[in-house]
Amino acid sequence: MHAGYLPVDPKHHGALFFWHFASKYIADKSRTVIWFNGGPGCSSLIGAWMAIGPFRFQDENTIIENNGSWHMFANLLFVDQPVGTGFSYIDTDALIHELDEMANHFVSFLDRYIEVFPELLQNDIYLAGESFAGQY
Repeated sequence: MHAGYLPVDPKHHGALFFWHFASKYIADKSRTVIWFNGGPGCSSLIGAWMAIGPFRFQDENTIIENNGSWHMFANLLFVDQPVGTGFSYIDTDALIHELDEMANHFVSFLDRYIEVFPELLQNDIYLAGESFAGQY
């Protein structure tokens, strides 16, 4: 498991936050699911904690394993996008409003992610999400 930020708009100090969980079991082929929540403006960590991620809150003080997590047979990469969503950030006067900009930021993010984690290129990659995520 690892998490961090990758720059997508240096001019406006923009970076996307990500959280990666490795697959629990080795499948016949490595797979990575890149998850986006909708909104726009809804953190992908909602999908991580309340839907497909490896952990759930049992109550306000207890975290438990999610036995139905997709990480059982695929790597999971949760991305907070667009910039300004969740833990992602950008200068407040540079918030984006167009899908083209969101797409460009994601392509920039993915290029940088592959530079840092080149093993992703060996995986089958699936894009998944809910709600407005289908527009990104």
